[in-house]
Amino acid sequence: MLGGTIEIINSNKGIKAASVLIEQGAMATVLSSSDAVDSTNVKVTGGTLFLFEKLDVGDGKLEITGGTVVVLSTTNKPATPTYTTLKSVSLTIDKTKNCVFGKWLQISCEENSVAFRLSKNYAAKMSVTCISENVEAGEYVIKIGTYQVDDKINTFVYKNGELTADNTQKVTVE
Repeated sequence: MLGGTIEIINSNKGIKAASVLIEQGAMATVLSSSDAVDSTNVKVTGGTLFLFEKLDVGDGKLEITGGTVVVLSTTNKPATPTYTTLKSVSLTIDKTKNCVFGKWLQISCEENSVAFRLSKNYAAKMSVTCISENVEAGEYVIKIGTYQVDDKINTFVYKNGELTADNTQKVTVE
């Protein structure tokens, strides 16, 4: 993908391909009941990839050198690239009654924030990973709660709104 937008909002396997390339200007949002992306060769050099369920590269390669990749998954395993020069914010959220459909998860650092509407009930542990050229050393706050919408990016992703938290956790990135 070079430029453009794709939203897959209800699937079993969101993107299943031998190779996936996300470049500058591209935005893909994938909501899946199983693997959001299933490929042995995933490369992100720019753009944005929002995944609601796991990023499965098997024994293949996940290379992230630019852009932003956010993975929200019930596998309890954060997305780990085989190669990246970028920092990441990663956290496992324990089972909580607050991780239910309709609630919001927000990742923020200072003035910047992005929020995701939970697309289903997360009854077990949930992992959140954000790997981005915008992640720098500092303290990030991950909240779950209700959200006052400001700027809609797409069906599930928003930015710069006000979240009233039921659950707050902090992550330090060095």
